[in-house]
Amino acid sequence: MKESINTVTGNREIQFIGKLISISPNVVGSTPENNKEYHVGTISFKNAKGEQKQATALIFKANLAYGMEIGNEYQSRAIFTPGQDSPLLVMSHLTASERASFEDFGFTAKDVASAAKVAK
Repeated sequence: MKESINTVTGNREIQFIGKLISISPNVVGSTPENNKEYHVGTISFKNAKGEQKQATALIFKANLAYGMEIGNEYQSRAIFTPGQDSPLLVMSHLTASERASFEDFGFTAKDVASAAKVAK
């Protein structure tokens, strides 16, 4: 999980990997912020305690056009908006994967730090 602050809304967001369990065939409507149509889906994910959970998430109609498949894992985010009782979960069409490491390319973090130029 990776935490960030949305530079446009100021909302706190957590990026995580979600597994797509199901998608409603119905277009629910559009979000007030960006007027994009979406479907409601069920996703599975590990919470901060490492427990497997299921919850509903928005899946934008445009993302489904990329061929999202039930059972696959996708990048997702939890959006925490002040005044709301729970976070809004949104699933992307981007497949889930781990970041590459320095070791994948034959370096260590120490190698990279020692080779970096330092501004004076």
